[in-house]
Amino acid sequence: MENNETNVYSAGQKNDIALFTQRVNDLLECKYILAAKRISSLLKCVVSLPVLMEKVEDCLKNFSYANEFARNRLAVSEDDRVRAKLTLPVDKVRLFTFVFCLLAEIDSGNRDFTKFLGDYFNDENANESYARFCADILVPFKKAGEYILKSIDPEGLDAESRQKGEEFFGAETIYIPSAVSDRLATLIEKFKQKADNEFLGDGEQRAECVEMADAFINAVQSKNPKLIKITWIGLKNTAYSVHGFERNIANIKNVLMEANLI
Repeated sequence: MENNETNVYSAGQKNDIALFTQRVNDLLECKYILAAKRISSLLKCVVSLPVLMEKVEDCLKNFSYANEFARNRLAVSEDDRVRAKLTLPVDKVRLFTFVFCLLAEIDSGNRDFTKFLGDYFNDENANESYARFCADILVPFKKAGEYILKSIDPEGLDAESRQKGEEFFGAETIYIPSAVSDRLATLIEKFKQKADNEFLGDGEQRAECVEMADAFINAVQSKNPKLIKITWIGLKNTAYSVHGFERNIANIKNVLMEANLI
């Protein structure tokens, strides 16, 4: 059967995808000395695409770039010395927003690009450092942007399906004593501190644990019982996939059970 995948996108979508991909490729394929100019062109491209900017603006409502940068900055041992490493959020929209903010920071001069490359992607020379930056940061950014652009239904979401989805997550809120919310917030903060300082898995696993912890505590604050249960399942299973969080998860579970939330 003939592959008609490219035909499911509208002409406008295909143009947006092609434009975005070209601008990222321009940056990926250039040398370090031309990167600053290409970063500006890429940012202008993103700003010109409403689909991407709507996602960025929506994400930034509950997203702190400074906190995300600090959370994704790791210290790793390599050749008997410690160096800094920058990981990326797992969620594609958060990843895209994070890198967009990083590039904007570089473009504005608020973050020195040469120093940044030396700190996180140090190699034999500037071009080699830049190549590592492209592989670790720009390639995932490109994939995330293409994913966002391709995920938009050119015909619009079916109204009935959208309503069903909203109703599923729109369960009535319940009363949760502030003492319970505070205890859970404290336990989640300890969980995240452990993920930052004592995590035994890789960067992606750590990011998933932190992402689920944030989702869970926001669900608790929303007082939505369905979201609390769903995010608890996600947090518990994500934490169990690595070692070291057993006591943290047990403590959170005890509070949830005492409050009849699970």
